[in-house]
Amino acid sequence: MHNNNIVHLPFPLALYKKLLGVKPSLEDFKEFTVEGKSLQRLLEESDDDVVEDMHITFRVTCNGSVVELDPAEKQKPVTIANRKKFVQLYVDYFMNKSVEGVFEEFKRGFYKVCDEGVVKIFQPEELKGVMVGTEDYDWDTLKQNTVYDGEYHDEHPNIVMFWEVFEDLTPEQKKGFLLFVTGCDRVPILGMGQIKMTVTVRLNSTPQHFPEAFTCHTLFILPVYETKEGLKAKLTEAIAHNRGFWKD
Repeated sequence: MHNNNIVHLPFPLALYKKLLGVKPSLEDFKEFTVEGKSLQRLLEESDDDVVEDMHITFRVTCNGSVVELDPAEKQKPVTIANRKKFVQLYVDYFMNKSVEGVFEEFKRGFYKVCDEGVVKIFQPEELKGVMVGTEDYDWDTLKQNTVYDGEYHDEHPNIVMFWEVFEDLTPEQKKGFLLFVTGCDRVPILGMGQIKMTVTVRLNSTPQHFPEAFTCHTLFILPVYETKEGLKAKLTEAIAHNRGFWKD
């Protein structure tokens, strides 16, 4: 976020909520634990006898420690009447209290890099989008925003051939190409229009050379190929194995 570069940090939405002071919900808890689904079923159960037969209490175990969610009454049984409160306390403990020390250190480090006043203008979903990008791929916009350097231009035979090959790539290969050129396979929160790719020719290239990339400059270095088949073979191998992937 500080450098306006997206990175693949697929943290759950709950983390971004906590950074913004929003309490995670049961839906957040369900995102990464099977226990969340059990809690949801508990809330949906309509038979009081069934709930009582579950023999659930407000006592939970976390990291080897026994915790009373309701300190006023040890091993308080969960019933239809108090199950909502139990679920709220359960989620709060595991999402907040049990990780409080670790999270506060993470938060402190995060706000040493990113201005808190700026970050807090975002909703949690927006902050996550800014940090890790989206999957709203618009390949036509990528092509329209691409610029060419050196002898290349949009009607150069090698460029025409490249875009024909690109059109034939699978969705996963296209995402792989985005990773190859930008260092991330996701789209900036403001869309594909934020990506400005420059295509330049590789000097003294032969059909045996692989495409290369400078991810820090979104620079794609494309050798001159004799055939579409040759271009596709070298491009797809480069994408699959990061052949010709230059260091920033």
